[in-house]
Amino acid sequence: MYFKTENPAKISETISVSNSDIKDFERDLKGDSDYATEHEHFLTGLVPGKKNTITLTVTEKNGKKKAVRFDWTAPEIKSPTYKGLKIQKGNSKENPVDGLFVFPTGIGEGAGKYSLLIDDDGVIRGELKTNFLNVKFKDGFLYTTVGGENGVAKINRLGQIERVYNFGNYAIHHDFTIVGDSLYALATNKEVLIKENRVCDSVVKIDLKDGNLTEVLDFKNLLPELYEKVTGIINHPVLTNKGHMDTIHPNSIDYVDG
Repeated sequence: MYFKTENPAKISETISVSNSDIKDFERDLKGDSDYATEHEHFLTGLVPGKKNTITLTVTEKNGKKKAVRFDWTAPEIKSPTYKGLKIQKGNSKENPVDGLFVFPTGIGEGAGKYSLLIDDDGVIRGELKTNFLNVKFKDGFLYTTVGGENGVAKINRLGQIERVYNFGNYAIHHDFTIVGDSLYALATNKEVLIKENRVCDSVVKIDLKDGNLTEVLDFKNLLPELYEKVTGIINHPVLTNKGHMDTIHPNSIDYVDG
């Protein structure tokens, strides 16, 4: 969304749908500064498959306000494994954080390729194509996978990809973490896959400044005795690693500076 105002102003959004069970979604839209005359924003909070009434409130420094309202029907949820969402009220006294929860969808074939964005009341407010993988935030940018398993994109607050980090001869799987200017990811070494039929047992590091990639760990070198004993081939009918030797297959990664 892009527009200009005659006087410096800040913008807020209210998303409404014609359902009394769904509360209005309200957010201040972030820009390069609090008050500006040029406005470029990414709208969030739209309910999939519903006609959303979007109200933009323009507030000038002197407190003068003007509201602009329009309707837009958001696309249906694309995840092939989404079967609905059940909400169970809890008794936690913790205050909710400002933002949306990210939940992968479903089990079985096609599971995990999409993740739902859900607000504190359990209302779905969007969908990301995450391909089984995590998303991370750093300095106002979202990092997520693109191009199947071969890249991580740096996405700004407008949803624009500013850079893609290529994994080259590695395929990322399940998870990555960011520490300082380094991205650590679980990966499969494609050369090892061809030569030894091994998958999902490497850790790589990408320098977020220059994009250089290095392998920091091969679990076979770390646990050679285990690899001598565990030599079976995966034969699960659903898993994508069927037919390969998948000895370790870690599902999450964290960095601890000891």
